[in-house]
Amino acid sequence: MFRRLMLIPLVALILLPDSSVMGQDATFKRAAELLQYSIPEQSPLRSPVVGQPANPTYEESARTDVGNRLASMSPTTIDPQLLPELKRFITAPEAGASRLQNFSTIAYCQYAAGQEEAAQQTLREAWDVLRANQNVGPASAIPVTYCVTPVSAGQQLLTTMLACHSPDSDVMTALPLAGPLVFNNTLAEHWLSMAARQARHRVIESAIRGETDPFQRIQANLVTAEGYLAADDLSRAKQHLQTSLGEVQQASPESLANKSLAGLAKLGLHMADRNEEALARDAIAAAAKASRPDALTTAAYWLILNQPTKATECINRFEADYLARRQVPELDDTTKRQEMEILKGLSLCRAMLAEGYVDQAFEWAETIPPQRPEHMTAICQIARVWLSRNNDEANNSAVELLKQNVPHVTALVRQAPTGGYESRHELVLFAQLLTQSEQDHLLENDVLPLLSVHERRQLKTAQLTIPTQLSLDEKLRRYVLPENSDIKKRQRLSQIMWQLEIPAEKKRVLDLRRQLMPTDPWQEIAEREALAFLYESAGFPQDARAQWEALLAAISKLDDPGFRSSALRMAMPNLWVRGHRDLARQAATSMIDNVWQTRDQPLRQYEPRLRKTDVANAKLYLEAISATP
Repeated sequence: MFRRLMLIPLVALILLPDSSVMGQDATFKRAAELLQYSIPEQSPLRSPVVGQPANPTYEESARTDVGNRLASMSPTTIDPQLLPELKRFITAPEAGASRLQNFSTIAYCQYAAGQEEAAQQTLREAWDVLRANQNVGPASAIPVTYCVTPVSAGQQLLTTMLACHSPDSDVMTALPLAGPLVFNNTLAEHWLSMAARQARHRVIESAIRGETDPFQRIQANLVTAEGYLAADDLSRAKQHLQTSLGEVQQASPESLANKSLAGLAKLGLHMADRNEEALARDAIAAAAKASRPDALTTAAYWLILNQPTKATECINRFEADYLARRQVPELDDTTKRQEMEILKGLSLCRAMLAEGYVDQAFEWAETIPPQRPEHMTAICQIARVWLSRNNDEANNSAVELLKQNVPHVTALVRQAPTGGYESRHELVLFAQLLTQSEQDHLLENDVLPLLSVHERRQLKTAQLTIPTQLSLDEKLRRYVLPENSDIKKRQRLSQIMWQLEIPAEKKRVLDLRRQLMPTDPWQEIAEREALAFLYESAGFPQDARAQWEALLAAISKLDDPGFRSSALRMAMPNLWVRGHRDLARQAATSMIDNVWQTRDQPLRQYEPRLRKTDVANAKLYLEAISATP
């Protein structure tokens, strides 16, 4: 009898529903009520229209938010076990404008996690979605409802397919859906060059054959040739360059006169490095003849190839075109010619510098009058290139160049103390180069007195360079301890952490930064989030989780309901994509509770539409997380 009585409470306990389930049901009930609730507005600007709902409509953004967070993360930091549930969530039809982008994101994460077959299946599903939407037009013209990015959704998926090494059969099937090759963005160039480096000859031929615009075909062949050249396939690179040359020669002069063919000339210069001098000359000559905007670029390339006569022809063509087009009544002929010479000198200096010919660049820089800001621009660019080479000879050349130009710089600024933006901007760059080359006496005596308070602040920010060769203790002693501000100390510690390779040293630096936690709750939230990211990237997931837990605690201390919701809005997707389901559930529940407690209050800067959006998103997170075992 006693044993039977003892079993009754146990049986009753087993039959009772789980308290967490009961709490979650209550949360869902609250969310459903809030989405139908008429939340009062704070001093509405106009009376509501008769027959219109009391509150405006809301839009769920959770799927887009999670997709964006996932795209911003390194694929190696994502738990592969999370990918199936994240895929279900962010590639659902309700994702709307971000759906195709999310397919690409998930596929790349799957491929990086070693789930190659799953990645290929995800990409096939994406193309099925794109194919189903063909009734709205070609992939390149998909409206924002289907494509969140301004570039072709199809070409974005093609880039992901190549990054995931999809088979040629899949890529060939996808090509007709991708839309035309458009080279006013880097996406088409990127995927076509990648295809060349991966030796996908059939894909390239099919893509170029389907292009009807002559100029786009020229660009496609040039990009392909560059890709083959990078892969050391000289034969195919020459073939596509020659095809591009043929297109240029067949095109009408009017169709290419205002187009840039700098890529053709540059590829010709690269061919000269491969001992293909005849082909190089043909390419540069074709670009020089056909394209008006590239006259000075092709002149620089002729000079590099030791063809001064042809360079002079290009320069003369530029001068004639400039004087004919520069019709400004306020400028006399002498002034126009001076402006032309300055533009010519700076353009040729930059073109030479881009190809590594510093001495020739310096010669053209010297043709610019020292009292002009363009002269300072050229000098700063040359000095920066020399300093980047990081050897004694180049450093000495940079120091000597800077010393010689200190009088010109100071005279230029004194000539117009509140002068144009160009002069002031170049002055700060010049000061940064003096700091980088350790010419402190010149900086303090000649340049620093000319800087405004704002410019000195810019310079100090640029001086946050910590030598990598120092030991950790020496870096802390020199660059962290002398700082009086905790904010500056945290900045320095973050810099040092990214320089370190040893995990124990990284953790030591992050632990030091953790001890400098701000007391203001809102600042603490930002610092906790930054520390969580840093601990995670350094390979310390438990420490990262501790920061996320502390972040939620800091959010609960915020007095303003709108600020609380704003912080939770950022925390929910971050917590989920990093695998902290329980904390994401806690944040979503807190969001719904926060809106529930203030449902009858008109709140400044937290209008009803945003509150309902927050509730709808939190409800979505809870449903998705609860559906995962």
